Amino acid sequence: MLITDFMSANLILNDLDNYYHGKAVEVKVETLYRDIVLYNQRKSMSKSKERKKAERYWQDKIRNMGTAPELIINNQKTGERETFKQLKFFIDEEGKENINEIAKELRVTASTVILTAFGEVINKWSKNSKFSINMTMLSRDKTIPGVDKVVGDFTDVNVYSMDYSSCKSFESRILENQVSLWEDLQNNAVSGIEVLRELGREKKENVMIPIVYTSTLGVSDSDNSFLSRSNISYKISQTPQVWIDCQIAEERNMTINKKILEIMMEKKWKYKNILQRKLQM
Repeated sequence: MLITDFMSANLILNDLDNYYHGKAVEVKVETLYRDIVLYNQRKSMSKSKERKKAERYWQDKIRNMGTAPELIINNQKTGERETFKQLKFFIDEEGKENINEIAKELRVTASTVILTAFGEVINKWSKNSKFSINMTMLSRDKTIPGVDKVVGDFTDVNVYSMDYSSCKSFESRILENQVSLWEDLQNNAVSGIEVLRELGREKKENVMIPIVYTSTLGVSDSDNSFLSRSNISYKISQTPQVWIDCQIAEERNMTINKKILEIMMEKKWKYKNILQRKLQM
């Protein structure tokens, strides 16, 4: 989203829903989005201990990171106008409980469990076993008063490295992904854009990561939020320089929505089948 993130869209829709049903909406502004943007700009320019630590972390990590997955495309369609195909499936209550049970047993998040299955799918069709994907993250600084009520775009990108060059169990990969993700988040003083630039310098090429993973599980502040209690009948979005956009949301228990560029449709991306097999759903 260029104007708002998922949480902001939820705030807007909640207010519209309340107005529509004649409910009073209290407007109390503690912080403006403009103030947060200026604060983040000053923070990124500073040379704090947190910033220096993050710079060292990414300098060390980038040396062993892969670039984008080398996926098969339909060369006959590369000159045509780029369009996306939406693939969507719902995970029922039993499947959701199964995912949450695995997450609880391994002490990880449900988003990481599904992320690991997504990595298995990408690896199945990728020529390179060590690759990176873009993970969209919500970067709302909880130390800022009233930040959860501010409408704006708080999304950031984490260039997430995945390595399938060695044989490991699915459970081991889940744990590995969770630890790696925690480490990345602890060093988010360096932005994803900066990491991409440094990765390009390291590889001596223009690096573009066209695979995106987004999870909004647990983002809504309550089960009564507009999006979590609504059935979305239609939506469309197209993003430049993205081939596959995998989105996980709390809609009708749990929803996995994939947008795949038409030129990628030479192969059948059996994410649902792999997820069901891995999670025994």
